[in-house]
Amino acid sequence: MMEALTANGYSPLPGRKAWDRMTTNLAPIKDRLAEADVVGITVVWADNNGIPRSRTVPIAGLADAAERGVGMSPLFAVFDSRDGISFAHSGLSNASGDIRLLPVIEQVTPLAGQPGFAWAPGRQLGPDGEPYPYDQRSRLEAQVARAAAAGLSVRAGFELDFGEDDSGLFLKYLRRGSGYYIDVGASELVANGDIKLAKGQVAELTEDEVVLDDGTRLPADLVVYATGYGSMNQLAAGIIGQDMADKVGKVWGLGSDTTKDPGPWEGELRNMWKPTAEEGLWFHGGNLALSRYYSLYLALQLKARMAGIPTPVYKRAQVHHAD
Repeated sequence: MMEALTANGYSPLPGRKAWDRMTTNLAPIKDRLAEADVVGITVVWADNNGIPRSRTVPIAGLADAAERGVGMSPLFAVFDSRDGISFAHSGLSNASGDIRLLPVIEQVTPLAGQPGFAWAPGRQLGPDGEPYPYDQRSRLEAQVARAAAAGLSVRAGFELDFGEDDSGLFLKYLRRGSGYYIDVGASELVANGDIKLAKGQVAELTEDEVVLDDGTRLPADLVVYATGYGSMNQLAAGIIGQDMADKVGKVWGLGSDTTKDPGPWEGELRNMWKPTAEEGLWFHGGNLALSRYYSLYLALQLKARMAGIPTPVYKRAQVHHAD
């Protein structure tokens, strides 16, 4: 016998477990999203390589997505954690199938960095409504549950956030150039226990321990202070001298008045790829992607000046910060 149709005319997924069935009242969530002018919700999962994948649904379709899920291909599951392709496991012999991606409604978060959109983690279910065998979230939840049954708590990992105002990684990069980690191998070492993490601020060092501000004591034979990282201003001062660096002012950041990016708002990166307060001094930086792109514009500006072509500067920024 088929399940009764829901108010939207669709039948819920057959066999869907009671713990996974939508029980949250959507009305206050939709009201909160409407107040934030959200028109679409991006449902995200991470594949076996940790690469974010997503499906986006309009806010009008949120109830359907929460009840029935959003269709997705099982193709992503054939890629292993080393980006190899394997069809050996059950259900991976072809890319057919009807996998459903359900948003975890309680964790829907409006994105300050992408006005009009919200984010939600997703859980994958099979056609029968049971957790999809290759759903990374379900596998992790199962491992955590097994650990809890054995009297263990899973604590290793990075504490994640969306930034100071939910604007995400990229604005952290543009504002402060810190506060995030892009995996180049350490995540796997954390996951397998080769690197252990502890959260807190160092309160003191004893002869053989590091004492954190919450009282945690960590035995240590050697303490390495990772203090070599500094701002572009500090780097510049080491090359051109402190007086000239102070004249130019802060390099990088937008003036967002958030942590390590003091105001006032400037609207573009400070002193990057454009004339500075010191005649003939230019700054070029960032990752390879930015370098490839903006090196052309910096070179064109220099070439224009050498060729005597007028190159007026629009609203050269004032110097507000010199440290």
